[in-house]
Amino acid sequence: MSRQLRDVATIHYGKSPAKVLDQDGDVPVIGTGGQYQQASKSLFLGPAVIVPRKGSLGNPQYVEGKFWPSDTTFAVLPNGENDAKWIYYTLDRFDLTRLNEATDQPSISSDWLYKLALGEHEPAHQRCIAEILSTVDKAIEGTEKLIAKHQQIKAGLMHDLFTRGLTPDGHLRPPHTAAPHLYKNSPLGPIPKEWEVVRIADQCSDVVDCPHSTPQYTDHGVPCIRTADMTAGALDLETAYRVTEESYQKRVARLVPRKGDVIYSREGERLGIASPVGDERVCLGQRVMLLRPRANVDPAFLMWAMNAPPFYRQVIRGLGATTSPHVNVGDIVARLNRHPPFPEQQAIGSTIRSLQERIRSEDLYRRKLLSQRGGLMHDLLSGKVKAAAQPESATETSIPTTDRQEGG
Repeated sequence: MSRQLRDVATIHYGKSPAKVLDQDGDVPVIGTGGQYQQASKSLFLGPAVIVPRKGSLGNPQYVEGKFWPSDTTFAVLPNGENDAKWIYYTLDRFDLTRLNEATDQPSISSDWLYKLALGEHEPAHQRCIAEILSTVDKAIEGTEKLIAKHQQIKAGLMHDLFTRGLTPDGHLRPPHTAAPHLYKNSPLGPIPKEWEVVRIADQCSDVVDCPHSTPQYTDHGVPCIRTADMTAGALDLETAYRVTEESYQKRVARLVPRKGDVIYSREGERLGIASPVGDERVCLGQRVMLLRPRANVDPAFLMWAMNAPPFYRQVIRGLGATTSPHVNVGDIVARLNRHPPFPEQQAIGSTIRSLQERIRSEDLYRRKLLSQRGGLMHDLLSGKVKAAAQPESATETSIPTTDRQEGG
């Protein structure tokens, strides 16, 4: 018979930390969104699981050591030899929002939480399951840190590339402060002497706006690009809504998107994203525009220049505070952009593209791990697959192998 949470753990109410808050304290105060303060004393000693009980429900948190749970949470402490991390993974698998019993502010009662069925796993198997899933989580965390590191590198590199550029031998020029004789003044600040400043319109042979209509979407057909399908440097065609061939033809009547074109979001919360058109046919949804670079403009250079923070600041200048910003096509193509010689544009675009491909590869690996985590949680926690007696052997086969190296 499946065990309930009451059979393996005790639920305790959190308390207000107001009287024990101390910025120099060493005890984390944990609320529904994680740690938000520090305290001078603890209420409980982990390992334990923090479960939100008011407000933002779901997302249990595993904690070790001393902690103080806020008054909007429960602290779930394991009984006897039961494993806290196994309890955490089991609760994380549930949609805890379904336990909401309030009509105004969402809340969970301890009675309903106690009744959750957790399976029949003995403590030894609990620890083995927790070990396997923890190994996957560590791999996910490590990959996310690597992605964040490369994102930081890319941001710094883009700043240098669009202000200093690359010499013919592929090296960054010295900065303006170190070698002012290599630069000249421009409306965008100091730029290398070989560069020009032009309008976006001067770098494009064609610019068209999206059709101002919402198409009839279908399950199959041609991807119709919305701002939700765009990230800087990539289109997510897997999530894109699709349209029929007839609708596609109508939406590309003014210009058929082709590889090398740039789609730019010009409206809404996701304003200011430039994404490339690849090999697959696409058409424009709403709130986006299409730019076709001239023969003397490298597509990757133009796309990343339009994704750079200085260009975004130009685009939003004068918009003021608004929840749905809107910029006209004419205003965007009138914005200024740097224009290096074509070979240097290619070198700059290729440099950023290579780093972006590295980030994309890491993100694909992260997604693979997340998918595997979900499958393992289902199989192990449901009892469909029994955890191996030796966690080490189980974890070795549970993580996808890869030859990725951080410094590679």
